[in-house]
Amino acid sequence: MSIISFTLLFIIKINFMKKMKKTLLGSILLCGIFLSSCKKDNSTYQENEITATNNIAVSVTPKGYLKFTTTKDIVELSKKLFDPKTKESVLTELTEKGFKNRKSNITSYSSNPTSPYDLIFNSDGLLEVENVIMKITDDDKFIYTLKEKQANSTTFNNLVKEVFDTLTMNKINVDRNAVSPFNFAEFMALNPNGQQEVLSKAILRKPMFGTTDVIITQWVPTLTPGTCYFWQSHYITVYVFWVKTDSYWGDDVPNSGYTAPCP
Repeated sequence: MSIISFTLLFIIKINFMKKMKKTLLGSILLCGIFLSSCKKDNSTYQENEITATNNIAVSVTPKGYLKFTTTKDIVELSKKLFDPKTKESVLTELTEKGFKNRKSNITSYSSNPTSPYDLIFNSDGLLEVENVIMKITDDDKFIYTLKEKQANSTTFNNLVKEVFDTLTMNKINVDRNAVSPFNFAEFMALNPNGQQEVLSKAILRKPMFGTTDVIITQWVPTLTPGTCYFWQSHYITVYVFWVKTDSYWGDDVPNSGYTAPCP
């Protein structure tokens, strides 16, 4: 090959590589712009998808009841559900997903018109937390439990009908002894079935959902020897799924708040 031919081939090769480099650079720039555009569109989409139950693992089952992955999830959603500021938005979203709360079924909801259980349990009185399906009785006194892995057409129908089966179910109090600690997940791990409780007669009971109201009495010594300031007030504790979420002082008891001989 002559020197001239070799030189021409070298020049052609260099020009070809320059064109390829420009083409590759252009492709990279276009891809970068495209990915940037996709990222912005996705971000906008996600922002539009923010809902009342965002970051809470809750779903509506084909049977129409709420299913929570963890205790924390039901606690967080319940706070929003029982908050007047967010209640309607949460109910609207859950209803759109197929949930019908117990209050929508006039034949099954509690006789208490302000029962919190009517909002969280479905029209059949069902709820699921940590793979345990629960059925609350119409009087809000007992809950029947059935682990999801043991649910079939027979056991599920028995649960709905409140037909107790010691081999697959528990029957427990809704209101628990406030003095004794109670963790639902731990209880079910230790007692998957066979527990049939009688109605609790504990003086101080904590509800599954709701509040306790305890009157606190105090005798506060004054600067006068033998004389105390007598004071009584309501102390409110809030429970969500048997978890204490808040507590605060309520109103003073009428006719309290005076000095008297110390007891």
